[in-house]
Amino acid sequence: MRYPKSFLVFLIIFSLMFLSGCNLGAYFVERREIRDLEFMRVMGIDKSLEEPDSIEISLLYLPESGGGDGGGNEKNGGDKESGNVRNIRSKGLTVFEAIRDAEMYSEKHMHISHIHATLIGEGAAKEGLIPYIDFISRGFRMRLKQNIYIIKGSTAEDFMDGATKVHYILPNVLKHFEMICTMTSTSRMVQLIELLNMIDFEYAGVIIPAIKLIEGVSTEKEEKDEMMNVDLDGFAVLDRESRLVGYADKRLSAGINIINDKYVDGIIDVLDPYGFELTLDVVELKCKKKYKFVGDELDLVQIDINVSSNIGEQHSRKDIFDEKGLEHLKSQQAESIKEQILETIDFAQSRNVDILGFASDLHRKHPIKWDRIKEDWDDIFPHVKVNINVDSKIARTYDIKQPNALEDR
Repeated sequence: MRYPKSFLVFLIIFSLMFLSGCNLGAYFVERREIRDLEFMRVMGIDKSLEEPDSIEISLLYLPESGGGDGGGNEKNGGDKESGNVRNIRSKGLTVFEAIRDAEMYSEKHMHISHIHATLIGEGAAKEGLIPYIDFISRGFRMRLKQNIYIIKGSTAEDFMDGATKVHYILPNVLKHFEMICTMTSTSRMVQLIELLNMIDFEYAGVIIPAIKLIEGVSTEKEEKDEMMNVDLDGFAVLDRESRLVGYADKRLSAGINIINDKYVDGIIDVLDPYGFELTLDVVELKCKKKYKFVGDELDLVQIDINVSSNIGEQHSRKDIFDEKGLEHLKSQQAESIKEQILETIDFAQSRNVDILGFASDLHRKHPIKWDRIKEDWDDIFPHVKVNINVDSKIARTYDIKQPNALEDR
């Protein structure tokens, strides 16, 4: 009787695995009961201040119940409880070593596959991301779709302490950012897989959302001085070597999203024909970039923006929704966007960090010409000429056509 080749291959593999006398753990992930696992939610990574050659990590999880102090100590490693969350801290020469060391301070086996956000301290980001993200990009137990953040003005450890000491459930706050960051388009989520793609393209800069702690407002009078809020504060900007070189504020970050066609929703504040405040609710914004060459030299980048918005709020009591009034609002909207884009381009070119998508567009759309200029891109990018055209529309006024208490009826 003749057996198919696939069956024979399977038989050989089966024999090698089960008849070799080897530990099957080499082939299969070890099985564990859920009750024996501690699900890590957020990881912080810092450059050690006390030992410059070491890396410190903080692992945050939500215990099933309180009670039980972890081993170790807060300074050199161990478990620290704050409200209804707990942190495990450790250090090592690498992130891998620090995570293995952290297992010593956990009451259960640490399950890091549930980490959905990694926070990188400012000091580590200034030194360069590569040593700090190698493990999370290589480790088979880590999610490639986890979100990455840079901690503005602080270490990840201090940020996590501050965010949790007032009973913040930090994993929930970061999950909330995922859902609402598009409401203003002043930042956006960057997943690990996207970050790796940005780093691998050596001619462009890198943007990562920046978060920080700011003073908050508490409804409890006695807690007013202690209340802190977590703020999603634009983008951290990194150079071609993945080193932190600065931060783009919320206005500039919205401009970066516009130029990269990543803008979803937002608002634009303008003045109506009578000089009163009026807010436009952007419902659609699309951006296209075209590249014009003279021979093999890049001569001009043409940026065409189409924007449509609704009237979100009006402070005057005048009826401005006639042809003249709407033309004024469209002009104000177009001018506001154009100024924002020019500020964003100046920010990027003055730092010689291409966070505008120019290099990646050229690589994809004009590969032959790009091959001829890519080695000189550091010299070319700061001087690229840009022309901006904005096609502005006002779509609707929502449920009322005239303001309340209309004057001059």
